[in-house]
Amino acid sequence: MLQISHDPIKRTFILEDTQGEKRTLSAFVLKPFKADLKACSSLEDFSKIEKRAALRYTLMLISKRDYLTHELEEKLLEKGFRKEALEGAIWRCTEEGFLSDARFIKGFIEAKKGRYGPKLLEMRLKAKGADPALIDESLKELCIDSELVEEIAHMLKQRSADIADFKSRQKWLAKLLRRGYPMTMIQRSFETFLSASSDLEPPPYF
Repeated sequence: MLQISHDPIKRTFILEDTQGEKRTLSAFVLKPFKADLKACSSLEDFSKIEKRAALRYTLMLISKRDYLTHELEEKLLEKGFRKEALEGAIWRCTEEGFLSDARFIKGFIEAKKGRYGPKLLEMRLKAKGADPALIDESLKELCIDSELVEEIAHMLKQRSADIADFKSRQKWLAKLLRRGYPMTMIQRSFETFLSASSDLEPPPYF
C-alpha cells in the first residue's frame, strides 16, 4: 500500500510505502498525472509515472529554448526527479534530436561572437557546464582568427577610434581584453585598422 500526501508549502507530493521508503517530487510536474497517481499502489508504479513526468517536463523546457544537457539535469534535479528518470528523459530527447549540446554551443557562439571574444565565450560556456572538447571544436570552426581581426577593425572604424593616440589605444586594448579577445588578435586588429588609414602612424609596441 502506498501513502500519498501533499506539502502545500514546498509544493511537493510525498509518497511512502509500508517499509517507510519515501519519494518526493514537485507537484507541478505531477499535475498532469493526478489520475495515475491516485491509482498508484507501489513505488514501482510511481517510478513509471516519474519517468513519464520527466520526459514531459523535459520536452516542455526544450520547446521554449535550447538547453545544455547539464542545465537540464539541474532543472530536473530541482524538481525532485531521480537520476534514473532524468537520464532516461535526456537520452530520449537526445536520440530524437530535440537536445544537442553541440547545437547549443554553436548557437551560443554565433549569437554572441560579435560582442565577445573566444576567451570569454569559452569561459561562459564552461560555467554553464558545456563539454570543453565541444567548446574547443566549435570555437575553431566559428571563431576564425582572420575574420575576428577584420570584425574588430571594422568596429574600430565605426566607432572612429583614435588608435594612434596612446591613451585611446590603451582604453580600447583594455575593453577588448575584457570582452575576451586575445592580445595577439587585438594587436593584429589595430594594425589592420591603421593600415586602412593612410594618414595614421602605426602605434608603438604596447
